[in-house]
Amino acid sequence: MNCRTNNEFYIDNMIEPLVNMGYNIKIFNVTNYLCWGTPNDYKIYNYWLEYFTNKK
Repeated sequence: MNCRTNNEFYIDNMIEPLVNMGYNIKIFNVTNYLCWGTPNDYKIYNYWLEYFTNKK
C-alpha cells in the first residue's frame, strides 16, 4: 500500500484503506504528542532531551 500526500506518508491516509480491508479502527486520547515531521524537528527534540537528561 502506497498512500502518499505530496510524496509523504501520513497516518491519516491509511484509515479509509484499512477500514476497507476489514480492519477495526479505534480512536483514543493521548496525553502528549511529539511531532517529528522533519529531521530538524527530531534534532530539536534530541537537543532538549539531552539538556533535561543532563540537568539532573
